[in-house]
Amino acid sequence: MLSLIRSLRLIVVFLVLLSVLAAVAGQNLLLGQTKIEARDGVIVVRNGKKPVPEAKAELVLKEEFTIGLEAGPQMITLEDPAYIAVGDDGLIYVVDRKAVQVKVFGPNGKFLNSIAKRGQGPGEVEGIRDISFTPAREILVNDTRTDRLHYFTPEGKFLRAVPAPSTLGFEGPSQDQRGRIFAVQTAIVMDSATSELVEFTAEVKKVRTLFSIQIAKYPAFNPIGPQIRFIMRPDGGLIWGVTTQYEINVLDADGRAMRKIQKDYDPLPVAKKYQDKLMKEFGIDPTYIKFSDHFPAFLDFRRDDDGRLYVRLYETTPDESGHVYDVFDPDGRYMARTIIKGTKTPAFSHGRIYTIEQAPDGTPFVRVYSASWKKAAS
Repeated sequence: MLSLIRSLRLIVVFLVLLSVLAAVAGQNLLLGQTKIEARDGVIVVRNGKKPVPEAKAELVLKEEFTIGLEAGPQMITLEDPAYIAVGDDGLIYVVDRKAVQVKVFGPNGKFLNSIAKRGQGPGEVEGIRDISFTPAREILVNDTRTDRLHYFTPEGKFLRAVPAPSTLGFEGPSQDQRGRIFAVQTAIVMDSATSELVEFTAEVKKVRTLFSIQIAKYPAFNPIGPQIRFIMRPDGGLIWGVTTQYEINVLDADGRAMRKIQKDYDPLPVAKKYQDKLMKEFGIDPTYIKFSDHFPAFLDFRRDDDGRLYVRLYETTPDESGHVYDVFDPDGRYMARTIIKGTKTPAFSHGRIYTIEQAPDGTPFVRVYSASWKKAAS
């Protein structure tokens, strides 16, 4: 009888211990733990809402210089800086959409030259959406007004132009070492619009669609609906995700999935004030607008030279001068939540962060910070 009672006590203790362990395991993500597992050969990194203690770090920024605020005869005006890219040599390329030019600056911020000008002749463009660098150190300029990709030398010499797809949107064309071009394009069929991540040949002939998602269907349109974001890795692989899902996919150069980075988050409600501001700013007819109740999981992301991933969120500072970012280490572990100034996506390169900001009088300018990381207090 005594042995039976002891056995029952052991069973009760075991069950209690099991329930406690299960509860702790269920709370691990909320406590800042990361769950890493392999699924069908893909490493899945699932992060909680707080940075991982062993990876937690603090971003330290120190201003080095600005571009566009300097007075004097050498002052360079940035009318509408919308995109920044930084070359391997440290040269800073700023897309000035209103001037329809790419303005090039040295690593110290000194103006060097401009690339392209408005027009429809050789080396002339009508509208620049974004730029990228080819493996041959050419500057690829995406002209979405004329549906052409223009290639220039870093010094601004025009090389050639290639027709691009005539779609409603053609974003982020990037060329790898094999000559392949990857881009996001919008396809409209009947009453539905679809966003596609597509692989093209060097002549911009479609090879395959890697992923597609419906982004609109008549008569309703959600201005903050799902969007595909991607960047190219140095080895020719891709990092991509859909903004409405906090899951970022890492592919190798052959298109095989290597890693998935996931994160738990609290959805951010869409305020009426934001809806009114967006419709007024872009002149949207409210008749066909249907906002979602919450913002997507993220806006976009960029990668630095050390492999950290900076995910820009919709959450802003109170004065809307900067955005909140989730930062992940090269292994995909959540390491920091931080604020970076600027209303556009920054560039991260050479131990620096390059932002597009706005002065109190409304003047847009570029600010360059040195960036370093230090271990955060646990």
